[in-house]
Amino acid sequence: KGNFAFTGAVELNEVLLNGIKIGGLGGATLGFDTRRFNASHIIEHLSFGHHDVTRINKRGVVYPLDGKSVTITQSGMQTVNYYVKVVPTAYQYGSRAVESSYEFAVSHHTKQHREARLVMQPGIFFVYDFHPIKILHKYKRMPISHFLVKISGLIGGLFVVTGMLDAILGAATAIQKHVRPQSSGLY
Repeated sequence: KGNFAFTGAVELNEVLLNGIKIGGLGGATLGFDTRRFNASHIIEHLSFGHHDVTRINKRGVVYPLDGKSVTITQSGMQTVNYYVKVVPTAYQYGSRAVESSYEFAVSHHTKQHREARLVMQPGIFFVYDFHPIKILHKYKRMPISHFLVKISGLIGGLFVVTGMLDAILGAATAIQKHVRPQSSGLY
């Protein structure tokens, strides 16, 4: 009863503190009473940048709001604010061209309004902030020559350690033979 489904893509400018609003005081034109607006919602997917960019990083691809569900049980006017920090990110695979996209982190705050005032707007708000620093993920395969040098270093290290163990055991055996008591021949 009175449910909405929003889907689509929005072109955003890289400016500080822009926002997207769902709901608000213009509720009469959207067909709902803002005093009884319930801000319960489910976010199926939210992302920034192009989906065709191949992403590599140690965490994998993370979309923090995918599957996010907020249920409001109290009646009255509610406001849900999402504060999204967007970081420009680039990925480079070997000598291929750099692919640009975005990563983001998010926090949210829900507020219940006790009384209706003209300045209060019930709704769901996305406030985003673009960071000026760009992250570059580089993926470069190790040449076979570096791999062979690492393996030879490992094998050489094993020979050195086994040689040291042999020398220590040989010295311990020689000391033990030298300290062994002589029999007196009284048997």
